[in-house]
Amino acid sequence: MPAKTTVKRTPQYLINLAKRKRRNKRRIEQGKKPLVQPLQIALNAERNSALKKGIMVFFNGKKRIELPMKLMLNEGKNIGIFNMLLQGVYKTAKGRIITVRSEHSTDLMLFEVKNGKETLIKSPIKKSNEDYDNFFARGNDLAHMNIDNSLKGQGLGLKILSKAEREQRAKQKGKHKFRIFRKSQFPPLFKKLGYSVKKDLIAFTAEKKGRFQPKDNLNKFHRIEAIDPKTGKTKIFTFPVKPKF
Repeated sequence: MPAKTTVKRTPQYLINLAKRKRRNKRRIEQGKKPLVQPLQIALNAERNSALKKGIMVFFNGKKRIELPMKLMLNEGKNIGIFNMLLQGVYKTAKGRIITVRSEHSTDLMLFEVKNGKETLIKSPIKKSNEDYDNFFARGNDLAHMNIDNSLKGQGLGLKILSKAEREQRAKQKGKHKFRIFRKSQFPPLFKKLGYSVKKDLIAFTAEKKGRFQPKDNLNKFHRIEAIDPKTGKTKIFTFPVKPKF
């Protein structure tokens, strides 16, 4: 295994680290769950070296984590899907490592990293032997989603939903409009993301117009939120999707 590259923690790095800790402390004092946190990404030289092998390197504290940029999903009816592109990795307050991956043109799906292996997270259905994938739709209608109860209330769902809506606006020059026919729990989520939400007799209409970033197209780019190892700041790192690794 390659040796971990290190960088001296600057005063600014420590300030940003302290800010994240204070924010979660305030949430706990308010009776809320701590927010999920992105992992620290490797330094530039190590990132470039890893990309040549089709992987990306992160650090959970001192622990080095390698994740493939593309993952072959090999479970049940989904055997043979190769386009599970890495779009994020987060740590929960309980230490779970959750990855976000985009399935080609369809969904953003959640995996959990255990013993170096990523496994698709599934939620059991009460009074049934079936279960649901944890997913967020990437199509025009963004109000199709499912997230396990154990992952709710920590900001993860909002991060993924934001990723999905930014992609839609990237493809539509900053404008996105759709109808929500599902339960009324969804409009508040989209209001948090800056959508205007209006109700009529049978549904809600959600609309947003604003600046957009072409690189939010998840079929063409990996858009990974991570902690910069030099500054300690959280930022989006962008890598073009390569046809082959």
